Amino acid sequence: MSKLLDGIKIVDLTHVLAGPYCAYQLGLLGADVTRIENPAAVDLPRVIDSDPDRLAKGMGAGFIAANSNKRSVAIDLSSKEGQDLARKLIASADVVVENFRPGVLQKYGLDAKTLTEENPRLIYCSISGFGQDSSWKDRPAYDDIIQAMSGLMSITGTEESGPVMAGFPAIDYLTGLMAAFAISAAIVKQARTGEGEVLDVAMLDSAMSIMGPVFAMQHIADEPVALRGNRSFSGSPFSGTYKAADGIVVVAANTPTQAKNLLKVLQLDGLWENPKVRKWRENSEVADLISGSLTTAFAAKSADEWEVQLNRADVPAGKLRGMSEMLKLPYVSERGFVHNIDIPELGRKYSVPGVGFLAGGKNGHVESPPPLLGEHTLEVLKEAGLSDEDISGLQKTGVISIYGHAGQGSKK
Repeated sequence: MSKLLDGIKIVDLTHVLAGPYCAYQLGLLGADVTRIENPAAVDLPRVIDSDPDRLAKGMGAGFIAANSNKRSVAIDLSSKEGQDLARKLIASADVVVENFRPGVLQKYGLDAKTLTEENPRLIYCSISGFGQDSSWKDRPAYDDIIQAMSGLMSITGTEESGPVMAGFPAIDYLTGLMAAFAISAAIVKQARTGEGEVLDVAMLDSAMSIMGPVFAMQHIADEPVALRGNRSFSGSPFSGTYKAADGIVVVAANTPTQAKNLLKVLQLDGLWENPKVRKWRENSEVADLISGSLTTAFAAKSADEWEVQLNRADVPAGKLRGMSEMLKLPYVSERGFVHNIDIPELGRKYSVPGVGFLAGGKNGHVESPPPLLGEHTLEVLKEAGLSDEDISGLQKTGVISIYGHAGQGSKK
């Protein structure tokens, strides 16, 4: 894969999920990402893990999955010397991405206004729950809070279950992608005009931005949208989730042709002779009319069999799979989605996810494993022009931390 962002230097001031994932996506596309971390307050994904070896190295599974192709510099930004050092690294950068609470970095002189005045070509991206200037800007935000507030939970679940959250921090990762999208667009402007940009990415905005169908129904068509369970948003009575003889199959037969083909595969052709079934959009009772027949038919074969037969008939269908099962299928290796990396400090290889597209037929690239805390402090500061004496002084005063020195352990 050609490195689409080759030559772009990014300073990553982020932590937890959305921000690191944003920088990870850009790093997979070839950007040079330097991660500035607090030497004392270790990022949560580094220390959430049940494996004692990974935990001891600050390499939690969540951290491993979203921080390849980065270098780690441990700097105490609460100190004047640390702030000066961060500005020195940012001076040669094209992009800064951060997800501190609004106003925090202003106290350190590392806010968008200060840094873009010093360097008008800088792209400065802030990620927060509710934006930098809204009346809610000071509210703390986590993924589950945004799922609740955005309207997402109000339509997810059944009458029996009540509203439920997605099974993973979907909004954190969506926001990371939104920020990467915004940064990529700003890089185009920067290349064209030489001017930077200030980007304000909010989790709540990101969540609402993907709910176009709900917006259309509620604010254009003026139709309420309630808990949907596994019903298709299309409203087709032929679409849904069905129990097979072994497993579950999800079907999306949303057009008349797909519905007719579905009934043919299920050997229920006779149902299509009913005018009400053919004109199901005009007859809400069709769902009750055909549901029993569909349920009985799907129970006759396995989900794998139905997946093959229905797709062969041009009916969109897929077996319900867990991630572990999906990753074993040939499709994943065909697309090059999984990248294998060697982490010497842990004595083994790990698999990490790539980007969601191919460029030049390739799915991103992974050249280096996730960094240990402060692993590249020495390397990056020397590149920035600091002498050994300068670095030693900063280390002695606790402004910086270097992995393998001053009690941080040693690399194998």
